[in-house]
Parts: sequence; structure tokens; C-alpha cells
Amino acid sequence: MRKRLGGFVRNDKAVATLKWAADHDCGHRGLLEIGGERALADAVEYAAGERLRYGDRLDELIGETNAVEFICTAMRCASAGLRAGRSRRMILDEIKAQLGRYFENSGLAIFDIAGRHAACGYDLAAAMREALEHIWGRGEDGLIKEFAARAVAWEARADQLLNDARDDVKRFQRPQSLVDFLEYADDAVDELEEGASLLELFALIRPQGLPMIELRQLADMALASSQELVKAIECAATITRADVRDDLDDFLQALERLVALEHQADEQVRLLRRRIICDVRDPCALHLLHQLSQALETATDAYAHAGQSLRRYLTRTSHAAVVARQLGKVCIVGCNALNIDGGQRSGAFDAVAIKEGELVTVDGTLGLIFRGELQVRRSKPERLVAAVRRWQAAGTRAKASKRSSADEGRA
Repeated sequence: MRKRLGGFVRNDKAVATLKWAADHDCGHRGLLEIGGERALADAVEYAAGERLRYGDRLDELIGETNAVEFICTAMRCASAGLRAGRSRRMILDEIKAQLGRYFENSGLAIFDIAGRHAACGYDLAAAMREALEHIWGRGEDGLIKEFAARAVAWEARADQLLNDARDDVKRFQRPQSLVDFLEYADDAVDELEEGASLLELFALIRPQGLPMIELRQLADMALASSQELVKAIECAATITRADVRDDLDDFLQALERLVALEHQADEQVRLLRRRIICDVRDPCALHLLHQLSQALETATDAYAHAGQSLRRYLTRTSHAAVVARQLGKVCIVGCNALNIDGGQRSGAFDAVAIKEGELVTVDGTLGLIFRGELQVRRSKPERLVAAVRRWQAAGTRAKASKRSSADEGRA
């Protein structure tokens, strides 16, 4: 049996599962009775679906700990089911359902990676703010150099996590919006690391009369943005679970805060530029301040874009969106401005009132709602359709050529 389990977990883990089964008085005999490794393989094929590739081992799909736990669960289900006189089919269905839960939870692993990546950004932004507080104090040169070195390490760690996330996205065939989210978040970390390297250069010139208050306020906005992204990711991990829906409001509030911070950072950069032009005379300091403020502003911008990409991913996969899509209906989630009065049989979007039976037009792609019935113009991407038809025609000709060559060979 140990060798049969080798297609699912490592050899030492296979031994551990068999020992567990013996210690818990269920053994592996029951699993053999219902099909052995074939029963496990059928469960993997059922639960993994299109994500399963030839040669994939179960521990590579859901993690080693989960794979071992599932095999132990399968042996227990088989033993208990046979003792209770249940049919082989019922036992197999239960095993498939158990593995399906592991795959559902493994789908959340991307948010664990994203959370650790966001934590790198938060640590970097927090250290940046602290460094700005002490940059011109006596004996603080060592602190700034240490911060710059730690920033490089945080950025390298973030890059590694991004690569891990890309592997996860590719394996589980996740949508492009999730890839965009991860890359925008990494752009923010890159900008913060660039800011750290620029900050180290200030210690070389020690300029006077810099607008430090405005610069620290901009750094505060970058730090707040990193915090809001962490909150958004924490909420997203529970929103995507089938049994938890309570964090959607918190998620949307985090997104609103990210957008607001991005706008505030834009205004702060404009203010900072005016102060730089009026107060800074050192050309080196002028250049460094411009680059540093730009890095901080770009980081807040990247965080806002990351949040919007995550929103696009979730609104396509939330419970309401999935149900609406199955019903063939248009769905927009997160309509915080909508208030419904059941007694008056009316509603309102802020100051715009609507009555029961009044027509509205819903754009599910852009998340917009229009009063009244709008004319819908339907069009086809003719250029793309023509390209696909050319590919199909070329493929048909290639197949015909192969058949002709094969016929000539047989002749």
C-alpha cells in the first residue's frame, strides 16, 4: 500500500498515513476494498477538474499537510462506511466531497501569498516614515543605511512572493484581474524601495530648509495605503469562501479609502512641488526631493490600482455574481448608495428617487446604473472574428494535407 500511495504523497508521508490508520483502528483494508489508489485518483480528478495536469501529485496541488490529512480521512471514511454497510458508491462520493473542500480552501492560498506580499510593503512604508522622522538627527546615518539595506531585502522577498503567486495563478488558471492586482501591489513595493535608496542619498548632502512636514505627510499616505491593502486582502480571503459574506462592506470601505488616499497624495505632491520651488536652492536636493515625492505618490497610485483590480476579481466571483451569472442576469454588487423603502415601494440612489416598476438600465461590465431604458447597440469584433476564421481555415487545410500524405503513404 505504501507504494500505491507514492503517487499522492512522498514515501515517508505514505508510511506516516499507514501508521496513523493502524493507530486509529481503521487500517487501509477498507480503502483497498473500495478501489485503493484508483478511488483516490478518481477523487483527485473530480475535485481538481481542469487544474489537474499529467504527473501532478496530490501534495503538490493542495499541500503536503492537507494531502496527508485527506488520505487519513479517506481511510477512515472507507473503514467506517463498510462497517456501517454503506454502498461503495456512497463512500466514494463522501471521499470526493471531502477532497473538494481541500481544493476549495487551496483556492484561498493566493490570498495568503498576497497578504505576505502586502506585509512587505507595509513594513517598508512604516520604516520609511520612521526614517523620515530621524533622517537629520545626530548619529542617525547608521539607521538610514540599515533601513536602505532592509528595504532591499523586503523588495527581494516581495519579488519572490510575486513569483510564487504567478505560479499559483498559472496552476489554478486564475483570471487576469488577479494577476493585475498582484503586479500593481508589487509595483508599489518597488517604488517604496526606490524611495529608500533615495533617502540614503540625502545623508550625503545634508541639505537645509527642506519641506519635511509635507514630505512626511506624503509618506503617511503611502503607509495608510499599504494598511488599507492589507485590510482589503484579509477581507477578500473570506469573501471568496462560500460560507462567509460578512466582510464585503469592510472590503469596499478599504477600496474607497485607497482611492481617497491616491487623490490626497496627488494634491500633496502638488503642494510639495510649490514648497520645493520656493524654498530649496540646492540642485541635488531639488532632484532628490522630486524623485522621492514621485516614488511615494506612485506607490499610493499603484496601491489604488491594486485595490481596483482585486475588486474586479471579487465582483466576478462573489456569491451574488455567481448566482446572477447562472440565472443569466446582470449583477452589480456593493451598491452602498442604494436605499430601498419597502413600505413606500420605492428606492433612491442618494438624491435620485425611483419607483417600483420604473425602468433602469444596468451596465454590469462598468458597474453603472442609468435611469430609463437606453438603446443597446450590439456589435461583433469583426476583425477578431475574421482572424479566428483564418486560423480555423488554416487548421483545416493542415489536417487535409496530413490526411493526403497519410493516404499516399498507405498507397
